[in-house]
Order: sequence, then C-alpha cells, then structure tokens
Amino acid sequence: MKKHLLACSLIFLILAIPSYAVRPLATEDSGTLGSGIWEIETGTTYNETKENDKDAEFAVSIKYGVLEMLDVGVEVPYLILNENVSGVGDAELSIKFNVFEESESLPAFSLSAGTTLTTGNEEEGLGSESSDTSATVVLSKTFGDKAVHFNIGYTTIGETEGSSVSYGAAIVFNFVEGANILGEIVGESVETDGETESVLDSLIGVNWELYDFLVADAGLTIGLSDLSPRNRATAGLTFSF
Repeated sequence: MKKHLLACSLIFLILAIPSYAVRPLATEDSGTLGSGIWEIETGTTYNETKENDKDAEFAVSIKYGVLEMLDVGVEVPYLILNENVSGVGDAELSIKFNVFEESESLPAFSLSAGTTLTTGNEEEGLGSESSDTSATVVLSKTFGDKAVHFNIGYTTIGETEGSSVSYGAAIVFNFVEGANILGEIVGESVETDGETESVLDSLIGVNWELYDFLVADAGLTIGLSDLSPRNRATAGLTFSF
C-alpha cells in the first residue's frame, strides 16, 4: 500500500506541467514575459499507468510580467481520477527571476520558486493536507534555430512527508517560422518515510503559432521507469496579451 501511495505521489508531481515551462514541456526555460505582459495557458492531460489506471487533468495557468526580468503566476488544476472522484486539485503560486540573459559563451540563468495551496480534497486524493515548496535552477542556451534548457530543482513535500529532487533537459527545434518540435527527458527522485523511488519520462511534442497572441501545442510522453505512467498525452493553448 505504501509503495502504491508513493507511486501516486510521483505521478502527480510529474503530471502537472510546471507553471514556467513552455507547453507541452515540463522543463522550464529561462525567459520571462516582459513588463506588463499577461499570459494564459490552458491544457488537458490524459494519463494511463502501467496498471491500466486512467486519470486526466485540465489546468489553467495565469502569468504576469511584473518587471522585464520578473514574472509571477498561479495555476489551478481540475483532476479526474476515476468515475467517482473529480474536482479542483492543489493550486500553485509561482515566481521566476531572470538573473542574466545568455551571452556568446554563457547560458541564460534564471531562478524559479513555487508553493502549492491546499485547495484540493486530501481525503479524495485530489490534494495534500499541507503545502509543497519548490525551487528550481534554470539554464537556457540558443544555437541557431535550436534552444536547449536544463533544470534542477528541490521540493519539500508537506511539513514532514519528505522531499524530492527533479531534473530535466529539453531541446526546441524551430523547423519552420512559428512552429517548433520539442523533446525532453525529465525525472524526479522522491524520498518519503525513509524510502526513495524515482520516475523518468521522455516527451516529444510540437507547438505552433496560430496568431500573434495564440499558440497551440500537443505532446506525447512515454514512461521510462517502473513507476512512470505507460503513456501520457497533452494538448493546450497559450494566449498572450
């Protein structure tokens, strides 16, 4: 039973696309919106485990550029765990600060942080009884029509439940104007009650600019570890104004 609960916590830690990742990636990039810019992301994710359990998530994320180098955001997920359990999950508040832009020899460097709010029903498995807090180091570098992003993060899970270390590497290839092919490897190692388990996933996806203010995306994730989902599909829209 404990292993099952740990597997569920791993899946939900990876399931939600972080607030500052460019959809459909989970790996964050170092860029910020710019002062006075709003961005709204909507996304739907379908998840199937190796035990044939199925769940889904619809999430809305709102971000605002407070300064050229500083963004703040909030994300609210709606979870469908099975036929009988669905509802709002734990919301997340987040912030990202661009420490410096990339140079000819150095990558761009940003720091992001977030905390969850206990808005989900913990008894039904939709949320936690206490908040998680995370911090992530983000590096990004462009090479012509390609960009690469690297993340490493640390999360405290609740008040005494444990902690996790996450990592990710992504590449974005601009194959035609306004359209990108994206790929990534992301993982997380979670320690709870003296036990450590890990999950590792890979994703291939696309995003394309429909209008100056609207980007569509889609992605498919394949699990690479025993506790990973068998597969996961996601699609979304991003509005900027």
